[in-house]
Amino acid sequence: MGLLDKYYRLGRATGINLHINNDGSYQIAMCEIALAGGQLAFAHKRSLLESFAELQKHADKKVSVSLNLSGKGILIKTFNGKAPDFAAILPNAQAGDFYIQHFQSGNAVFVALIRKSEADKLIAEVEAKGYQVLCLSLGPFAVDRILPQLNFYGSPVIFDGHHISLDDNRHWAQYQYKVGEYAPFEIKADSELLNDGLVLPYASAFQLLFSDGLIQAEAPTVTEKHANALFQQKLRVQGAVLLAITFFMLLLNFIAFLSLEGQNTALAQQLGRSQQQDLDVSGLNEKIQQQKQLLKQLGWDGKFNKARLIDSVARCVPRDLTVTGIEVQPSAVRPGGAPNAQGILANTIRLSAYSKSVLPVNEWVERLKLQAWAKSVRIENYWFDAQSDLARVVIILTY
Repeated sequence: MGLLDKYYRLGRATGINLHINNDGSYQIAMCEIALAGGQLAFAHKRSLLESFAELQKHADKKVSVSLNLSGKGILIKTFNGKAPDFAAILPNAQAGDFYIQHFQSGNAVFVALIRKSEADKLIAEVEAKGYQVLCLSLGPFAVDRILPQLNFYGSPVIFDGHHISLDDNRHWAQYQYKVGEYAPFEIKADSELLNDGLVLPYASAFQLLFSDGLIQAEAPTVTEKHANALFQQKLRVQGAVLLAITFFMLLLNFIAFLSLEGQNTALAQQLGRSQQQDLDVSGLNEKIQQQKQLLKQLGWDGKFNKARLIDSVARCVPRDLTVTGIEVQPSAVRPGGAPNAQGILANTIRLSAYSKSVLPVNEWVERLKLQAWAKSVRIENYWFDAQSDLARVVIILTY
């Protein structure tokens, strides 16, 4: 995990569980959580809301929403080992008419489906009230992300009609929905009390806030919005970091020039007092060379605006590639591992990134080569990280 990864997350999230009753009416519950100082805090929570008008009184429209749908219209089927093709699940239906969610727990696979027309209608209804839906999940399965936090220590797990049977390894074995069945005790998420109706909203908000391994339906429009929101958050964080680095470099240069100016003033005074003496030309030249070497080691090159170069690099980033590092004039290391005499790579930018495939990497390299200021672009290192299932690359750009 990179140093900036924790800042790439959304700072706040609202989970909304929309339960569709058999008569078509809604039962709505919401839970808003926030990350503050590295701690998770419950900002607002309400259950048993019967309309979107009531929801608007409690849920902040500026906070991104993770929407969970349950009840009528949600079809849930359980399979062992591997889920079959869609034709085996619903023989007389078309896969393109449904949003499908797969949840694997041990040897069991739970497949949840909802018609796109019904889900899109509900999403549109939520967004019409001013909310932005970034995640769509179906049934009770998002609760798996928070089970370790809840005070359920055995099997079954029961809340708000959801009846989950767990095996000895805490994997889901069976699921049933039983109207009117509630937890036999007060539910707690760590020390926070939750009534039955708030478990799913909290689980939905939690998995949106910590976006790794989302349990969600395959709804491209929603997932694209989520990806864009995370990308914008990363850009804001990286922009702030790059701005801070730029100011720091300018400060170092300013201090270096002040130091050089003071030394030059001292030399001028010394020369003024020693006008009758011979100048030590070779000594003076040596000092000048030392000052030039110092400027080289500081990476000073007045011809280029590094902030504009970084901005130009950022505009070339393809959509499916994530940049993890930009080093302007990075340290230079010989093959043996020892730094060279200069200590840096002059007129060089080292770029680090990752992607799910090599195509965005090649696209980025070609875009960089088209920049008028780019002298050369080469891939220094490329490898596949099996643990994260990502291709990682390091690119050297000279200008």
